[in-house]
Amino acid sequence: MSVELDVVPEADLLPEDVRALTEWYGERFWAERPPFTCRILARSGAEIVGHLGIGTRVIAAGDQDIQVGGIGGVRTRESWRGKGIATLLLRRAQETMRDDLALPFGFMTCRPEIAPVYLRLGWQEVAGPTVVGAGDEAKEYAGLSLILALGDVAWPEGPIDLRGRSW
Repeated sequence: MSVELDVVPEADLLPEDVRALTEWYGERFWAERPPFTCRILARSGAEIVGHLGIGTRVIAAGDQDIQVGGIGGVRTRESWRGKGIATLLLRRAQETMRDDLALPFGFMTCRPEIAPVYLRLGWQEVAGPTVVGAGDEAKEYAGLSLILALGDVAWPEGPIDLRGRSW
């Protein structure tokens, strides 16, 4: 069965998509993450079989402010795993961040055991440390921080402050 990818601005999510994502991720998904700028939905017919969100924000890296596309909520339905859905989503995210959002970098945090999926698609680990959250909720992230260069700008060395929650 074929899969189509839709890039949907957050404000344009259809009520049936919100219901489907809530059933899949749970109510906490909406409360625990910052809003996305857009979502990439992989559909087979009417069914959402994969999802990825892109949130834009200025973060601190070293002594610089950098606009990034934060990647979050990457997921493929269990029955569709192993069929390249995550790869399709991540490649479309790269195109969207570079061509439509004109961002210099993609950014994500992830657990070490899932990093190989991203690393084989060109993402690179950066040292950090990375602080997530803001104010009293700020803490150092224990997992990996990954970037995807979308142009010719070099990633600055030094600590990273997401200035909010991770995506």
